[in-house]
Amino acid sequence: MLNLMKATPFRAISEALIALAISFWTGAQLQGADAGSGLNRPMQTAATPIAGRSLLNILISAKQGLVDPTRNAAWSARERHSSSRYNNWTYPQRALRTPQFLYIRNFKPDRWPAGDPRALRDDGSLGPMHSAYNDIDEGPKKELLTRGHDDPVLGKFLQLAVAKRPAEELFDIVNDPACLTNLAANAAFAKTKADLANQLNNYLKQTGDPRVVGNGDIWETYPRYSPIRKFPPPDAQP
Repeated sequence: MLNLMKATPFRAISEALIALAISFWTGAQLQGADAGSGLNRPMQTAATPIAGRSLLNILISAKQGLVDPTRNAAWSARERHSSSRYNNWTYPQRALRTPQFLYIRNFKPDRWPAGDPRALRDDGSLGPMHSAYNDIDEGPKKELLTRGHDDPVLGKFLQLAVAKRPAEELFDIVNDPACLTNLAANAAFAKTKADLANQLNNYLKQTGDPRVVGNGDIWETYPRYSPIRKFPPPDAQP
């Protein structure tokens, strides 16, 4: 087995945009894959290809900055994170990240991104408003914000975390790294939004994503084998 961890002088700085699948393939090569060939080849498994490309060509390069100009964007997706909505519904999102912008497509903007705000108790009664949001783990920050939902300061931050989102979001992550200002409706960024939306849509078609090629709600049909929380139907939520 080739021990690249010892044999390779790794770079310290890179501006490449990467995703989890890329780090997986890189790790596979570090465990003994052939470092001299297929550095940018999608990793294949018996069941399905893993689309990530190895970062090894960047890690062993002596260059700085954007070593591989083809790595100028990263894509991400979300469907179901936990049992957080009525009937175990998902919150489908697809996103494109470039060096300056983050573009997000929300396919079900009528749903709550952090989970429904109210859940059903064990006796079937409806819990109080702001008592659920189960896509956010329990902790002191969540407790502080939900208890202070009527506070003019805390309530603002709660809404930033849990409020329903529009169908499109666009953030300038260079000037707004916290992504607090959605530019999707800003006319000055109309061309940027259109270009990124087209780039994302083309990628989703290329990869056969059901949300754009048809039958997107297949994601709603996959069973969950761990316990499912109970929520009222959407018309019973605020």
